Amino acid sequence: MEPSNPYAVSQAALVDEPSRISLPGWTSTYLRVLGGLSLAFLIGTLVLALRVIFIGGSREAALLREGDVFGVTVVLLGCYLLLRLKRFAEQRFKVNGLGAPVWLVIIFSLSMVASDAFLRDAAFAALSWLTFIYVGMFVLLGGAILWLGIRMLRARNAYPAFKFMAWMNIVSGVMHMSVVLVLVLPIAVLAALGSTLAMMLVFFRAAAEVQAAN
Repeated sequence: MEPSNPYAVSQAALVDEPSRISLPGWTSTYLRVLGGLSLAFLIGTLVLALRVIFIGGSREAALLREGDVFGVTVVLLGCYLLLRLKRFAEQRFKVNGLGAPVWLVIIFSLSMVASDAFLRDAAFAALSWLTFIYVGMFVLLGGAILWLGIRMLRARNAYPAFKFMAWMNIVSGVMHMSVVLVLVLPIAVLAALGSTLAMMLVFFRAAAEVQAAN
């Protein structure tokens, strides 16, 4: 038997190699595109918020009035990005249970757009069952956003930006459910913009991570 050499260089790795993430179907280029679209959504949300300040209503309000293609496009873009974020979080952070709240947020957001076009004027002209339907849409949307935020907090080893987005969704959900607080524009706008900014940072962070892993 060959005696061991006590002066030989150790063959064991002194530093563990960083784990390589596996995200099939995701590329750094595509994730950067999603980050850029998130920036566009952030700007669009800010424009809508400024319109809310000068016109009135909610962020979802007045989107279909006078053929407002811009407002509808912003909402649809937000829905698309939310679906992409859901898929990414499920693969990267192994978080479950995002499907139901994400789809409810999308359904109620689109319902708010439609209800504003057809119900808002009649709902606030006088107290009626239309008023309760319109207000109920705020509560349902808020509940869905709040549920989504809580689910997002369960993600393990998530980016700080992802956790921040979760908290912003919780704040936004509570404000929508209160109906009154959502009209406190500075806070409502900050919550919406904060959530969108965090989503943008998540996609850009993911793009850098995927590129480094290749």
